[in-house]
Parts: sequence; structure tokens; C-alpha cells
Amino acid sequence: MEQHRSIVAYDNKIRDTQMYVAKKTGELHLIVKENSFLGNVLANYKKHYVAMVMEKRAQLKALKEVRKYLQDAAAAEDTLDDALKWSKKEDTSILKEIAHISRMLDDLVAEGGEV
Repeated sequence: MEQHRSIVAYDNKIRDTQMYVAKKTGELHLIVKENSFLGNVLANYKKHYVAMVMEKRAQLKALKEVRKYLQDAAAAEDTLDDALKWSKKEDTSILKEIAHISRMLDDLVAEGGEV
């Protein structure tokens, strides 16, 4: 239970940091027009921002592929009842994770702009 709380705390810290970088990226887009010196700072933030968005997109793609694999396995005629139950449970878990990552990606893009 303690390990779960630590993981959740780290996940929240990572999300907060990602949202901070996304927010600052969006703000710097506006400010850079007024001050060309900030161009290098914006480029640095943008590099990290783009990497975060690409990582979230890669996570979504991977989870969707895993989900498709589980669905295909469940559809096979020789699937055992226990395997089918496990597959459905995993599918529900994957759908929740996909929704979670999709929200995070939407939040990042809304704050920092489309990549």
C-alpha cells in the first residue's frame, strides 16, 4: 500500500512538472514576440515539451496495440474461460490507462499548443 502511495505521489509530481513545462511553453510563445532573447529559452522549453507530447502519444499507441492484441486473443475460438476473464479485466484496465494518458496529453497540448 505504501509503495502504491509513493508511485501515485511520483506520478502526480511528474504530471505537475509536465503541466508546468507545457504552461511555460505556451507563455513563452507569447513573450518571445516581445523579446528575441527569449528565443533560446523557448527553443529549450519546446524541445522538452515536444519530447513529452511524443512520449504520451507513443504510450497511447502502445496501449492501443496491447488492447487490440488482447481483443484478438479473446476472440480466438480456443480461448479458455479463465483467460477470457483475465483478458476482459486487462482490457478494462488498459481502457482506463488510455483515458488517463489521453487526458494528460489533452491537458499538455491545451496548455502548450499543438506539436
